[in-house]
Amino acid sequence: MAKRRIGILTGGGDVAGLNAVIKSVTYRGSEDDIEVVGLRRGWEALTHLNLEDPTSRSHYVIPLNRENTRTIDRRGGTVLHSSRVNPSKIQKLPDHLVGNDVPVSLSTNGGIATKTWDLTSRVLANHFGTWHRTPDRHRWRRHAQLCGQAQRTRRQDHRHPEDDG
Repeated sequence: MAKRRIGILTGGGDVAGLNAVIKSVTYRGSEDDIEVVGLRRGWEALTHLNLEDPTSRSHYVIPLNRENTRTIDRRGGTVLHSSRVNPSKIQKLPDHLVGNDVPVSLSTNGGIATKTWDLTSRVLANHFGTWHRTPDRHRWRRHAQLCGQAQRTRRQDHRHPEDDG
């Protein structure tokens, strides 16, 4: 059986306690024989990572273990860094993706045309290529279905009583 792997990505900004969570997941993973890796620079890691380039891998992926996470909970922020990259609205296409078939949108604001690329499919490809040796797309699809059900339930739970009727 292939070794299990967990990837940790922190995106959207710093939150108190992220380093403590990273440390806890890493320690628990080492106890359960699970490889833990950190995705550096938030969503940029999954949108810009070139799996064939060792320099890109070392720039965006860091193996996490007890030695390199031992003291991280003493610092604020996140040792993995974060970014405000939106995978569906990339303004500059990474060099290794130029020439690939990537969905592009053209928008005009104040007479200035702007191109944005949707790298959502690239994020999923890097997710499966990096973290799952044998991708289980059915499990991924089921996860997405469950997330959708949870969001619908939350929306229903937060309705105002006057909305019913």
